[in-house]
Amino acid sequence: GLEEFNRLTGYVESNVIYMGDQIYSDLVEPQRATQWKTAAIIKELGPEIEQMNCPSFRSDLTKLMFVEKLLAEGQIFPECEEKIEWLKTERSHIRTHLKHTINPYFGSIFRTSNSRTAFFYNVGRYADIYTSSVNNFLDFPMDYCFYTSRESYPHEAPMNNVDDMMDSCIGMARSSDI
Repeated sequence: GLEEFNRLTGYVESNVIYMGDQIYSDLVEPQRATQWKTAAIIKELGPEIEQMNCPSFRSDLTKLMFVEKLLAEGQIFPECEEKIEWLKTERSHIRTHLKHTINPYFGSIFRTSNSRTAFFYNVGRYADIYTSSVNNFLDFPMDYCFYTSRESYPHEAPMNNVDDMMDSCIGMARSSDI
């Protein structure tokens, strides 16, 4: 099996990326038994990304996040109780609308309200990277290394200025090349 592949090809285990479209039958064993990197191919991802990038979806998502922020911060004021109930109803309507926008039958395969689905939890557990198609790798050199982004947790201070710092560094590097 996997050890035989390594022996025959001479590849160093950590330099192999194994791709599959089934979590349990394709990705669990290479992840568990070897140092291979794994890539999950999830065809449903493409249409979901298209929907999520539509201006109307992004606007509704922004509205949902704003309503949730108002709920979280306004609940400590007793005089806002009526408005809080209205916000809860509004949040429910927006969530339902967003869910049906992604897929009218069951919503996103990746998210249920603010939480990961069990499917997406397992993707994160057994796949080092995921994509909608193997073809998405064609634009990268064979020796390209994908790095993960640091994930912020609720108790950590947000780091919103990293992109600005990157733009600044890239700008400085370009100006020094002139």
